[in-house]
This record gives sequence, structure tokens and C-alpha cells, in this order.
Amino acid sequence: MDLLGRDFPFAKNALTGKHALIFGASKGIGAATAKMMACAGADVTICARNTNLLETLADELSQLGNGKINHKTVDLEKIEKLDSLIEQILTDYGTVHILVNNSGGPPGGPLMQHDVDDFVAPFKRHLHAAH
Repeated sequence: MDLLGRDFPFAKNALTGKHALIFGASKGIGAATAKMMACAGADVTICARNTNLLETLADELSQLGNGKINHKTVDLEKIEKLDSLIEQILTDYGTVHILVNNSGGPPGGPLMQHDVDDFVAPFKRHLHAAH
């Protein structure tokens, strides 16, 4: 299969029986990773803030492989909710074999055009939530 204009790096169904949990999956690197995992046959749980984008991606993923596709809406800046979310995912979908901690970064553009507050939320998503 040709994914994103490149040869697919995994054999079809190579990840059958494995569960991949992917954060920041609604677009970009997260969505591309979810597609690769689905093509390889993994059960895939995608998480992001935008429910509509997750639902659209989940529909696409279900056509790519033989694994189960699930999605959960989550905001990685709301760290206090992550423990219960992870517990729910483990209960509902089973052991996570592949974890992708991905999220959007700070705003683009020249560094000097931003202040410290512009970096607080991305820092929480990247470091605090993952930890």
C-alpha cells in the first residue's frame, strides 16, 4: 500500500492483536501514525480534542485494516482527567502495546514574536500529560 506517497513500511496485518493508543491523532503526524497502525492491522484508539475530526479519521481507519478502531475526545491540557481516561481505555479496549504521545506544539513564527504564555500550554501537553 502506498501511504502518503511512500511505500508502506509494515507488512499488512503485522500488528494484528496489538493495541495502539495515539494522542494528537486528529491530523498531521498523529493521523499519519494512526493510518500506518491501522494498515498494519493493529487495534487503534485515537485521541484528540476535536470529536468531528476523530470520527472522520476513525471511519477512514476502519477501511485500512482488520483491527478495531476506537476514539476518545481528550484535551491533554486537562491533566487531571488523564488517569481516569487511561483507566477507561484499558478497561474498554485492553492492554496498550504501542503508545504514541503526540500533540501540537507552540505557535509557529519567530520566537521573539511570542511571550512565555504562548509556550505554557504546549509544554503541558508535551511533558506534563505524557509524564
